[in-house]
Amino acid sequence: MVHKKWDTITIEQYVAIHKTKQDVQDTPEQLLNLLIKRYCIIENFELEDAEKLEMNELYKVHDFMKSEMPVKIVKMFRLNYQSLVTGKPVKQLYKVKLNPSEYSSGEYMAVMNSVKDPIVNESMSNLHRLLFLICRPINRWGKEIEVPPCEIDGMIESFKQLPLQVARPIEVFFYNLSNDLTDLILLSSVNQMTKTKEMMEKEISCLEDTDG
Repeated sequence: MVHKKWDTITIEQYVAIHKTKQDVQDTPEQLLNLLIKRYCIIENFELEDAEKLEMNELYKVHDFMKSEMPVKIVKMFRLNYQSLVTGKPVKQLYKVKLNPSEYSSGEYMAVMNSVKDPIVNESMSNLHRLLFLICRPINRWGKEIEVPPCEIDGMIESFKQLPLQVARPIEVFFYNLSNDLTDLILLSSVNQMTKTKEMMEKEISCLEDTDG
């Protein structure tokens, strides 16, 4: 049974589905192969098992692909990763850092460059890295914590399992923000810059005042 919503699809699945858009779809056979491939990604099916499914089940992929993406930003979430220090799984708490004014210049440029990176936009293979840059590990009191360098790679890798319910709204928010800032620089009018800055601050304020 195909997922009814995108919410539970992981970043890893999302990227794999996105890559199938490059598949040739000129013949009925190619279209059928695309349905089977996407079904396997969505449901974690083996190819030989998916090939035994009835067509009415495979066609549900069409409805799934047309369904709405998550839009509400989740500002705090937990995600498991395997600790190299303790050798045990850790359920780490993260917060989404929505306000660009809270970033250092280095952090800010890293995020904006990742959003604009054609590798991210075309294949999206580094999307989990972008999301890790935007999210901060915190303790149960909401304070940001330092993470041992040896744990970073494992934590980044864990973001491939981040559900789209959390990931997609964040991705869209920062992509739009990046576009706004690019337009802002090109316009170079003080009045326009001030108005756009106020607009973005108001949007961020609304997000921060709304429960995730």
